[in-house]
Amino acid sequence: MRLRLPPRRRERDGQVRSNVGVCQAAVGGDPQNRVWVLIREAVGVDSIAGGERLAQSVAGSSKPLRVLIELDPQYHRTGVDPTETGGMATKLRELGLEVIGVFTHGGHVYRGRDAILGASADEIGAIAAAAESMRAAGIVPQILSAGSTPTALSSATEPVNEVRPGTYLINDRIQVHMGSCPVDGVAIAVAATVVSDAVPDKFVINAGAKSLTKDLPPYLNGYGFVPGYPDGVLERVSDYHGEVRLPVGAVAPRIGTSWQSSRTTSVR
Repeated sequence: MRLRLPPRRRERDGQVRSNVGVCQAAVGGDPQNRVWVLIREAVGVDSIAGGERLAQSVAGSSKPLRVLIELDPQYHRTGVDPTETGGMATKLRELGLEVIGVFTHGGHVYRGRDAILGASADEIGAIAAAAESMRAAGIVPQILSAGSTPTALSSATEPVNEVRPGTYLINDRIQVHMGSCPVDGVAIAVAATVVSDAVPDKFVINAGAKSLTKDLPPYLNGYGFVPGYPDGVLERVSDYHGEVRLPVGAVAPRIGTSWQSSRTTSVR
């Protein structure tokens, strides 16, 4: 299993490219998107219309744009039916694009721990069906990529030959809950200062939805973890304020106290 990050190289047409896959359905068609496409090694696509715009963006380039077809692994957000991959790959090649494989993201894994094995199986199944469809069309896929941090280990099996665990780089409270990392495996936190203790059994920090999050899955309690107050619950956030509820009778920190507050998503 590999994480693709080969060194940068310069092409003959003078454009500097990096071997970085952009795992998102991309569209081109204007000068800004043309630059955006040219500086990347491969981009995702999940429609013929998107492929047409990408082809337009790189018209005149000395090398065809490499693309990965995005698959829907029962997440129903983006991506094509894996069994239709061969037909789409054929049409994309007719547009002048180089189809190098497929990718998928089992985002439904975030329903909770019990969803990990099922989402992993969905990723693997989608990739296997897509690979078969491409080969039936006479196209051999080079990259068969699965991707999510919770499914990274369980989806790392044939025919998958690449995994893309994104959040693992820094982790967050969701990943701790999902078992993807220990508590001390979260790499980033948000610095905050106590700005009010006017309401009993509560204190307010100057970090809110803009720096923390408003995403709150049902299996987490509060919008962040406050070091030094493990029994405190960051129960409500507005744009620039976070309200931490304390157990009755607990002593609130003094105004001006600062520390790092752990985030629910993306960072600690």
